[in-house]
Amino acid sequence: MSRAIPNPESGLIAELKALRAELNVLKGTPAQSSFNQRFQAVRTKAGTPSDADYTAVTMPPVGAIVIDTTGSKIWVRTAVATWKSVLVA
Repeated sequence: MSRAIPNPESGLIAELKALRAELNVLKGTPAQSSFNQRFQAVRTKAGTPSDADYTAVTMPPVGAIVIDTTGSKIWVRTAVATWKSVLVA
């Protein structure tokens, strides 16, 4: 008598499909229309970044990274309205 061995990947595939569906919902929601802009890992800017560069909808989280293309600095948002940098030489 043979028994069918369950496929260990089937649960993972189902979970990935569910996550993809959630992502598609987020991308399609009007409040999330700037999804790619809001969650871009690293942005570039000519000059020092500040919270005034963003709107309430696109406000970056603590830990956001901005590359200053003119000052050769890497900026990290360490708290609300607080940005710290390091010079890239």
